[in-house]
Amino acid sequence: MMRRAVAVFLFLIASVAGAREPGFYAGAAINRVNYDVGLSDGILIGIIGGPFSGLFSAPAESSSTDGDTLGWSAMLGYRINRYLAAEVSYIDFGEIANTEVYTPPNIPIRLPVITRTIDVGVRGPALSLLGTLPIGERFDLFVRAGVLFADEKIRFPDLPANQTATYGDELWLAGVGADVSFGSRWTVRFEYQRTDTLDEDPIYSLGEVDLEQLGLMVMMRF
Repeated sequence: MMRRAVAVFLFLIASVAGAREPGFYAGAAINRVNYDVGLSDGILIGIIGGPFSGLFSAPAESSSTDGDTLGWSAMLGYRINRYLAAEVSYIDFGEIANTEVYTPPNIPIRLPVITRTIDVGVRGPALSLLGTLPIGERFDLFVRAGVLFADEKIRFPDLPANQTATYGDELWLAGVGADVSFGSRWTVRFEYQRTDTLDEDPIYSLGEVDLEQLGLMVMMRF
């Protein structure tokens, strides 16, 4: 999937490289990231010994995160013409702690309410096309459509050696923002981005994850 997307990305650049006002640029950003983590399907609880020994299902009752976090990104872009650009980026969405509360299984013995905290972080490369609308000489509005090759890292801080698991997914990435130019080489970008949903992980009982971020980027034209 990633190989095909890279090939399409390079073809789009090459096919219009002769258009007016081409040029490369690069940038780096700091982003305020929000993780929206849904409820999982719950966990299994094992009881050993006694008349009620066995595995019991404990459904998730509530899910909460520790608030927004900071992320960062770096980008290399190619301005095809006044109305179109292509970018390759690496995005780190930072890390948050997600806490789930589980309903004890319905058995004759009384069990305490169960909680579990998992650290979740998402990062990976992205390919995008930007459609731009120039407003005057120094101000552009734009919309973004692309794909994020996401690696989701899950860490269990309460387990020995901070046990971790990582798996990948391809997500649609969309954004809207504005570029403000200063001089002939420097630009400041303000952008809101949102991703498609990372599927629930049934192995580690983590619900679906949606990501959104608001960023400030400084860019330099070559």
